[in-house]
Amino acid sequence: MSRITFTLHRKALAVSMLGGAYSQKLSFEARLPKRQSLSTREGKDIKTGYVEFVSEKPRYETEMLHFVDAMQDIDTGRIDPPSICFYAKVTPEIFALIRDSDSSSLVELRIQTNLTGAIQFDDPLGEAKIWDISRQNPVPVETFELVLSQPESDT
Repeated sequence: MSRITFTLHRKALAVSMLGGAYSQKLSFEARLPKRQSLSTREGKDIKTGYVEFVSEKPRYETEMLHFVDAMQDIDTGRIDPPSICFYAKVTPEIFALIRDSDSSSLVELRIQTNLTGAIQFDDPLGEAKIWDISRQNPVPVETFELVLSQPESDT
C-alpha cells in the first residue's frame, strides 16, 4: 500500500443544470507537500494535479488516481507539466462542509492506493515514491481521507 498526501488549493464550485436538474462539483488544485515526491519510472516528476468532488453521479464508479502526461496548449504554446487527476463522490453533508468552509481553511487529501511495483523510500528531505504508469494507470484508490483544519492564528 502507498499513501499519498496532497494539499488542496484554489477551491472552485461549478453548478450546472441539465434537464431541469442541478448538479454541483467542487474542484481543487492539488499539490504535493514539499517533503514528498512522486515520479514515474520514466523520470516524470508529479507536483500538482486536479481533484474533483461531487455528491451525486460521479464521473467514475470507483475512485481512481490518474496520471496525466505533460501537454502543450495548441493556442498558447504553454506546456502543462505531468500531473494527477482524482475524482470522488462524497456524501451531501461532507460536500456541504467542504463547500462552505472558510477560504483560509487548510484542506488535505490523503489517498491510500494499492500501487503495484511501487518503490517507496525515505530520503533526508522527505518521502519519495515512484509510480510505474506502464503497469498501472489509473490506480484504484483503496481509501481516501479529507482533513479540514483552520490555520493557527497569530494572536
